Amino acid sequence: MLAQFARDTHDGKTLARNHLHKFNVAESYLKCSCSSCGGHIEFPASGAGSSVTCPHCGWPTTLTPPSPGSHPSAPVSSGESQRQVFLIALAGAAVIAFAAFAVVYWAPVLKKSLTRSKTNSFPHETDVVSPIQLKSNNHIFAVSNMSSSNQVVTAPNPWRGLVPGPIKIENTHGSRLVYAIGELRNTANRQRFGVKILLTLFDDKSRKVGAATDYTQVIEPEKSWTFKALITDHSATRAEVESVSEQ
Repeated sequence: MLAQFARDTHDGKTLARNHLHKFNVAESYLKCSCSSCGGHIEFPASGAGSSVTCPHCGWPTTLTPPSPGSHPSAPVSSGESQRQVFLIALAGAAVIAFAAFAVVYWAPVLKKSLTRSKTNSFPHETDVVSPIQLKSNNHIFAVSNMSSSNQVVTAPNPWRGLVPGPIKIENTHGSRLVYAIGELRNTANRQRFGVKILLTLFDDKSRKVGAATDYTQVIEPEKSWTFKALITDHSATRAEVESVSEQ
């Protein structure tokens, strides 16, 4: 008789319920799952523990009452599924927006930092210098006629306030020694230590024939140092500043 009381969860018109309505008996139903197919079965509480035929698959199963505190898992509704998809999409959009904001915010900062680094290694400030052909990293900054001793040009300051003047090549009286002589002025308001000047030498056909250097321990602020670089190649007729550095 209990098999007649067992029914599907979605079937509200079972013989058991109709039978109980005839006698005005208060209904008390439980739910369980078929041990074979997993289909939901609703049955009277009095039939718990009985073996019945599953209305879904037709195989025998035992009506097992649910354990206290347990609730049958309900399938996720389409509305809940859509809500989950929406939340996932919203989280993804938030991540993308944050990444875009980071790129927009940090790109100018990084660019400014790189520009500042380049500026520190190659200043852009200008100074008034004496006529001389200045060179740094093989780039010519200013060229003037050596014969125009009174001419003044404005050029970039590649050596941070250490400004060379005209260079002369002189023979030492009474010897065969030849020097490239000139001045290097410290236009900064601080001492410069371990200053080394490197000159490139050229012959009368503007061919590079060698180099010459000189060194001084310190140049005081707003003072000039007269350098005297020894020339070993006597074919040199002209000298240009290649670099000025602090050791």
